[in-house]
Amino acid sequence: MSFLMNADNLKLVASVAEFSANKTTTCVAEIVTFTDASSNTPISWSWSFSPTTITFENGTDANSENPQVSFNAIGVYAVTLVVTNADESDSISKSQHVVDASSVPFVEGFESGVPPVGWAVVNPDNSEGWETTTTTGSDGNSTKVVRMDNYQYNSPGQLDDLVMPSIDLSGITNPVLYFDVAYAPYNASNFERLHIEYSTDCGETFSSTTYSKEHLDLATTGYQTNGWGPSAASDWRAESMDLSGYSSTQTIFKFIQTAGYGNGLFIDNIRVEQDVTLSNGNQEELPNVVVYPNPSNGKTQIKIADFSSNLRMATFDVQGRIVHEANESNIGANEALTLDLSHLSKGNYFLKLVSDNKTIVKKLVID
Repeated sequence: MSFLMNADNLKLVASVAEFSANKTTTCVAEIVTFTDASSNTPISWSWSFSPTTITFENGTDANSENPQVSFNAIGVYAVTLVVTNADESDSISKSQHVVDASSVPFVEGFESGVPPVGWAVVNPDNSEGWETTTTTGSDGNSTKVVRMDNYQYNSPGQLDDLVMPSIDLSGITNPVLYFDVAYAPYNASNFERLHIEYSTDCGETFSSTTYSKEHLDLATTGYQTNGWGPSAASDWRAESMDLSGYSSTQTIFKFIQTAGYGNGLFIDNIRVEQDVTLSNGNQEELPNVVVYPNPSNGKTQIKIADFSSNLRMATFDVQGRIVHEANESNIGANEALTLDLSHLSKGNYFLKLVSDNKTIVKKLVID
């Protein structure tokens, strides 16, 4: 850090490094302008990036005052500026988030933690934020999910974001966002809100989607005052949102929670699919479905209470590819239907069941 002699008061004045960027979240190959905002008239600049997979654009370089840079890979970059005044230096580092467009189908089950690669968690107050926890999942088995622990979070009105990677929806017929949610409000005064926003300019600006739920509309069970968490498959609800109005080559969705000092909000099994093979209009949730055993060796039973119609089934791998399909007809209520997936490799899968205008997705584990 350098010091200048101030002729007016003969005090030492320290040079201070500072900079801004025209966007802090960007896409691969998009140009970002970094602008020096350092005080006390630096005479040289040195910019560095970690990782180093960047390209200086439009004739700028690492020693430009205001360089323009494109990023060549997804991830979080550390951007460091060193400024020199006379023969001393000062430095500052900031983060730059870079996302890329993922293809459809897209699946995330949070088994690798939060945030997964390409995702971002925005936690403005550095208090409670979106985190990984292990709990009973929507299939009734122990699994990793993402959670906001509002029972411990006395910050009503605070917003926390879970930002998905950019999704390429261009040319996709009937894209749909699916996810599982579990939530119990604390009481009529302490409850949370969940809404989803989207961006088509690589995260620079966001607008509201049609999804916004709070209090009892969001709840999957009644009021709970004991730091509630899901303990059965019935504590979860499958949600879906038509994405046909948000199609772009770079569409980013983010889940935004408004805290209310209520209870934990849990999300799992976020998927973006082209809803063609099994689609049949606006679908309600198919109730009272039991899949057992789960985990299994690949052979499992499906039982649906009060059911006697045609059933369509599709099994997806974690990349969203359909690996098995089947149709059944005239199934009796509570009749056990055998699903043989023993030919598949060990791992996690998603089973989608559709009957008339009702559907549900269950996570399957083959071990």
